[in-house]
Amino acid sequence: MYSFFRGVSYLTKKEVSWNRTPSDPFSNSSIVYPSDEDLMSIFQKCENHPTQFAVNIARILFTREELRESNCRGKKQKSALEKRRLLFIHDAVMKLYQIPISSQADIWKQCIKRIDTRCRHERRPRFKDFATSDSFKEINSYY
Repeated sequence: MYSFFRGVSYLTKKEVSWNRTPSDPFSNSSIVYPSDEDLMSIFQKCENHPTQFAVNIARILFTREELRESNCRGKKQKSALEKRRLLFIHDAVMKLYQIPISSQADIWKQCIKRIDTRCRHERRPRFKDFATSDSFKEINSYY
């Protein structure tokens, strides 16, 4: 489905060439995958943290609503995040961080766990949403 690196030396991560998958013909929305520059920028910001890299890409690929209403596997009465985009994240993490095959399963489990944590975080109300609510105004007017 994806062919990511063309002519990339095992020792260098500078020559990256990503082929973005076309949008799903059965989906109503077209998905814009991050550019090579975006991926390398994210990678440089969290070079030693593949799980944070995965979360940052997930925040780009999925809308807040999708993250709020879903999780990676579709458990606990939530819908599952789209597998094609999760596969993109998986492949990007494994290729950019050059994860050996023996540890790929463990690293991916950690990435899934962190993405699910991000999904739960999106479901929690934000303070600024609470601060503009009527109940907060009533509490403030009391004091």
